[in-house]
Amino acid sequence: MITKNIKIALFGALMVAMILPFSGIGFVSAEVPGKATQIQKPVDSQFERDSLIKVKELFVERMALESEGQNLKDKYQQNGNESLTTSDIEKLDSIQKRLSEISAEIGTISADTRKLYAATPEERNNILNQKQLVRDSNIPYVSLGTDMRVGALTIGFETQEQADKFIPKINQILSIPYYVEIGEYENFGCTYLTSNCNPLMGGIEIETEKSSSWTNCSIGVPIYRNVYWWTEEGFVTAAHCFDNTVGNDARQPSGSSNKVGDVTKTQHSGECDCAFVKKSSSESTLFGNWWGTSSSNQLYSKGDPQLYDYVVMIGKNSGIQIGQVISLDLDAGGVDNMHKVNYAMQGGDSGGTVIDLTTYNVYQGLIQGGVPGSYTGIVPWSHIDAALDLQ
Repeated sequence: MITKNIKIALFGALMVAMILPFSGIGFVSAEVPGKATQIQKPVDSQFERDSLIKVKELFVERMALESEGQNLKDKYQQNGNESLTTSDIEKLDSIQKRLSEISAEIGTISADTRKLYAATPEERNNILNQKQLVRDSNIPYVSLGTDMRVGALTIGFETQEQADKFIPKINQILSIPYYVEIGEYENFGCTYLTSNCNPLMGGIEIETEKSSSWTNCSIGVPIYRNVYWWTEEGFVTAAHCFDNTVGNDARQPSGSSNKVGDVTKTQHSGECDCAFVKKSSSESTLFGNWWGTSSSNQLYSKGDPQLYDYVVMIGKNSGIQIGQVISLDLDAGGVDNMHKVNYAMQGGDSGGTVIDLTTYNVYQGLIQGGVPGSYTGIVPWSHIDAALDLQ
């Protein structure tokens, strides 16, 4: 929302930037290099807070409805319609009707948010051009992204001391607002064990071969990879979970457990931190994700989330969590142009699955890392597909 929030008046050759409030915070826009303005990280507007509260309420209601209907679902799947009473069918219809309403409500909230913060292609290109200036500098940022809500760059440093050291240079090369985020960006991985699972599905724990030992990560989603005129069955996860080497093993759930696959393709550079693990075990696979104790959710398609969409993230340590995509241009953890989600997942969630919140049916990417207590970086589906050539 750049042109809606920033008005620039030209007086001859002199440009004067007017300061306007956003979420209670003012910032300055300028077009001349060296006229950058450092702003405070914006607080969420009342609209954003209300939207998130509503989405969480709908999310909880959906989970409760699905749990309430599980017995009827099991009864139907075992014996078909013949086993259901009139009351059972009415209850199933009632649950389905409300679930459809919830999906529509979440879709409306996401659409309203996108409209509110819509930027023109010219505005977006201007910010991305400014981002490239920081990329081309020798500034040792740990993350670099955009916040289209306020027409600003976001630049992350491990410490405030390091940020203070390079702020003068940032002010020198930029001509748009920016704000600084403090905290070490982590590629999520840690020790935490979960169940031995069959089928293999998105979000569950794996231990991966790295540096002659094992590290804990999560499965993104089981899927097929195109090789030449044949395919491989397996799953995707984060490449940094391994030594970036073809042939590394994956075991599930722990390093002392059953081997489930071997890495056959990997990339931890450019726009992807992703690896394909060819399945080598007897477990079946489900193109879906873990959805609670002894249950799963099948997926039906793939696609990238849009800016300001709400997503579901599932990792072995954090479980099922929701957040909103607030940027499409995060550079961090050795990966460019990730999507930034305003919920912080935890160590061990690396590689875990990201799906859409509206239908729960679309695979949208994998968890890469983030700043604990602040945000998560996710690799979108299109980047994974481009790197690994998936079906």
